[in-house]
Amino acid sequence: MPPVLGAALCVVGGDLLGLTSATILWPFAMALATIAAALALHLRDSPTVCVAFCALAGIGAGMALGGQAGDRAKVSCVAELRAGEAMAVVGRLRSRLREAVPEAATGGGPTSRWARVRLEDVTLTHEGRRCRLPHLSARLERPAVGVDAGSWILARGHWRPYGDEGAGAVRPLHSYGRLYGSVVEVAHSAGRPWLASLRTYAASRLDALLPRQTTPVAKALVLAERSELDPRVTRRFADAGLVHLLAISGLHVGLLAAAASFVLGFIVPHTQRYLVAAALLGFYVVLIGAPPSALRAALLFAGYATARARGGPAHVADLLGVAALVAIVLDPLVILRPGFQLSFAGFSGLIAGGHVASAALRDPMVRASMAPTRRRLSRCLRATATAFAASAGAFAFTAPIAAWHFERVAPVAVLSNFAGTPLVALALAGLLSALMLPGPLAHLGADAATTALRLLQEIVDVFASLPLHGSVPPPQPMLWSSVALTIWGLLALTRPGRPRRGLLRVGTGVGLLIVAPVLGTLQRGDWTLLCSLDVGQGDATAIRTRRGHWLLIDAGPGPGFPSSSGSGFGPRFGSGSGSGFEWRYGDAGARKVAPFLRRRGARSVDLFVLSHPHLDHLGGAASLFGRFPVRRVLEPGYQLPSGQYLRFLEQLEETGVEWRPARAGSRLTLDEVELTVLAPGPDLDRSGGAPPGASDANEVSAVVRLQIGAFRYLNTGDAPAATERALLATWPADSLTADVLKVGHHGSRTSSALEWLTAVESELAVISAGPENRYGHPHEVTLARLDSAGVRRVWRTDREGTLCVTVEPDGTWEVIEPEA
Repeated sequence: MPPVLGAALCVVGGDLLGLTSATILWPFAMALATIAAALALHLRDSPTVCVAFCALAGIGAGMALGGQAGDRAKVSCVAELRAGEAMAVVGRLRSRLREAVPEAATGGGPTSRWARVRLEDVTLTHEGRRCRLPHLSARLERPAVGVDAGSWILARGHWRPYGDEGAGAVRPLHSYGRLYGSVVEVAHSAGRPWLASLRTYAASRLDALLPRQTTPVAKALVLAERSELDPRVTRRFADAGLVHLLAISGLHVGLLAAAASFVLGFIVPHTQRYLVAAALLGFYVVLIGAPPSALRAALLFAGYATARARGGPAHVADLLGVAALVAIVLDPLVILRPGFQLSFAGFSGLIAGGHVASAALRDPMVRASMAPTRRRLSRCLRATATAFAASAGAFAFTAPIAAWHFERVAPVAVLSNFAGTPLVALALAGLLSALMLPGPLAHLGADAATTALRLLQEIVDVFASLPLHGSVPPPQPMLWSSVALTIWGLLALTRPGRPRRGLLRVGTGVGLLIVAPVLGTLQRGDWTLLCSLDVGQGDATAIRTRRGHWLLIDAGPGPGFPSSSGSGFGPRFGSGSGSGFEWRYGDAGARKVAPFLRRRGARSVDLFVLSHPHLDHLGGAASLFGRFPVRRVLEPGYQLPSGQYLRFLEQLEETGVEWRPARAGSRLTLDEVELTVLAPGPDLDRSGGAPPGASDANEVSAVVRLQIGAFRYLNTGDAPAATERALLATWPADSLTADVLKVGHHGSRTSSALEWLTAVESELAVISAGPENRYGHPHEVTLARLDSAGVRRVWRTDREGTLCVTVEPDGTWEVIEPEA
């Protein structure tokens, strides 16, 4: 292994140990690193011992860096912030905050009310405490009037830690997050930093030269400004496997470095052109705000330029190690960020894939005896195969990391990069010409860039429509093992001699990759599984039959769910700690329900029951339906004037899902599970949308009873006490008893009347609520009623997490270990 890369790996490992272990030991780790380094220098004549002490020194230095960063994070007031807490922020805008634009004026362009901005020199105030941050990411509501880059702003909103964005994305130290809020006050800076002024000039020039439809993508490509990008455009790029093109990454830096080196070859002496290109590239990276991925790529090129200027070879592995060491020394917490991991993994995969292809084609295909035409064709084929292998290697290295953090992969990227990368190169050339050249030449460059960007959008639409992307569960140990074995085997194939070992490792890795999903489907036993999922302030229940079919009741909250179960669906902010968002899982369908089903081998959903169309029950359905085929939907059909509910109905129509109204007396059977609808009654049909006296969807919640042998489960949605009393008057007493009861309306005092709880006679009651939610669910009076009714055990998802119950064929049931 190259020495610098080995040292970098040792420092990375030590850094991770320092962050996750007792950080108070970092001074001892620093002493250990110093002693080990001294011994390594003293014993340099003994190569093996010297390498061992160098590794120990790297681990000690990494632990010291990680320990220091951990200590700083623990004493920072940012570490005390929890999801949804109110705060105020004062900071300087790095880029212009665009004003809200009426939809009619966009010409089909982005109309998002939210802008993604980056603040510098930030002062954060929370509950009387103040702390300073070098930078902060924010999502701000677009103001009526734009705010220039370099202006100081006061913004109020709520905190969203990055670690609360879903399973797999949790950091051991919540030192990073973003503000969701709105601008309260603007203080335009008279002497804005000249870099901010230059960025503002470049942005305004692109606005003047390019059509509005292509300007957001153009600014993302050259200025790293993504605040104007429509989220739908970003999602299409992600589905096409080309979302990395919207960030200034190693690809952009590499293209710019190659172009600068080529142009400077006509002006600067050959040995010095790479150094000059590296200096220009460094200025450009600083100008756009030094994004971490661009900074790492610039460091790599600087090392390459130095090696070329000295006339020596440039070892890619050592350059990668130097870039990693610099990044960790500047910010030890960077190793926890997906961008750092994906950047280095992608570059490593790119090099490894190309190396594997070169080794596989080592046997000369181009012989001296070949005709010139055949020789050129062979070279072209070898270059194409090498490029394809490099793209495949980058995907193989980054896919597990993307699945871990974002639970999405896009194998289509192996193909789409062939078409997308040349178009980005053409677009960059045109955009730089538009920014740097005068008069007609600038307009010519802008026209060329516009053509390339429109072709890029067409390519994105084509590849996004292919079924080669989607959500996946976080990788399990077997999958990590299969990836490691496959990569190890591929690297072994690049070495001369003994190819059988490499083939055996690759075969074993691919075999594990195939077997892992199959084993997931074998997890079911001769029992039914019923789980009430921890989705925060919302409801979601999953039932798996003994034959492996799935039934879902509700899908949890969705993105933008406010702390209200009423009809207001827009985000709200206020100065008090009681207003804001329930950010525990964000989109529960994507972050909680879908991964839960994937981990248990689910391939489809046979029946989805929607108790009522409030966002804390319906919000996750869109993501869920996008990930699993759904055969049937059962729901009340209450005519709630909600855009989310209308989109849900449109989605059912577009996908051809069978829709059935939930009416009292309806019965469905799914394998051994018998489902009976207890409410709402037929008044819902005769009243044209709501029964007499009903003013809210809670009052027409679908109340369903599941029976498996002698076992009964009762789910009341958000039905109020009035509905419960109506059920007592309508149904026989033995029809309402249940072993397990899902307590109505998250434990609100307006549900769970004492006479209802007494009649149900449940042994176990489940309350699905979010931790420290703004409503105070479950209410103390509800808990007191449950105790008075003789309920033996109350399970709260806000404290105990997901509840899972197994039911035997005869109806015998038991609670199993809580699921993550």
